[in-house]
Amino acid sequence: MKHSISLLEDFKTLYENPTLSDVELRTKTEKFHVHSAVLCARSTVFNSEIGNDMKDKLNRCLEVCDVDDDTLRRMIKYMYCDVVEDIGWKDACLLYVAAHTYAIYSLKQKCSMILREACCLSNACEIIKHAYSYEDEYLKTFTKEYITAHYREIKEKNEWKLLVAAKEKLVLDIVVPLLNTHI
Repeated sequence: MKHSISLLEDFKTLYENPTLSDVELRTKTEKFHVHSAVLCARSTVFNSEIGNDMKDKLNRCLEVCDVDDDTLRRMIKYMYCDVVEDIGWKDACLLYVAAHTYAIYSLKQKCSMILREACCLSNACEIIKHAYSYEDEYLKTFTKEYITAHYREIKEKNEWKLLVAAKEKLVLDIVVPLLNTHI
C-alpha cells in the first residue's frame, strides 16, 4: 500500500488516474476525464458551468472549443498539481488566455511571470499587446519599461512598425513618456 506524503502528491495521483472522474472535457480532437470537484474548486467558470448550465447533464460533458489540446492539458495539470511545465513564451500566451477565460487567476499570474521572464527584443511587442488585451497591469508596466529601455533596437523591429501603423493606444503610452524625457 502506497502512503502519500502530501495533499499535492495525492492530487497528482488523482490527475494521473482519472478512474473516478465524473466529467469529460472535450476539445475538437480529444477528451479529458476530470473531476468536477477539482474543476469547481479551481475555476469559477467551471463551477458555474458544472453547477448550473451543463448542457449534457447525463453524459457530464463540457465542450472546450476555445482551447487547443496541449493548452487544455497544461491547464488541467495546473488545476490538479499547481505546476506549470517549462514552456516557451508562445505556449505561455495560450495558457494565459485559457487561464483568463476560465478564471484561474493563480495560473494567469504564473503565466504572466513566465512572459515577463521571457521578454526579449524579438517578442516584447507581442507580449505588450497581450498585456493590453487582458489588462494585466504588472505585465504592462514591465513590458513598457523593457521597451523603453530597449527602444532604439525595438523601434527598428517590424513588429513595432506594425503596432505604430495600427495606431495602437499602447504605442502612445510608450512613446509619449519617451518624448517628454527628451524635450
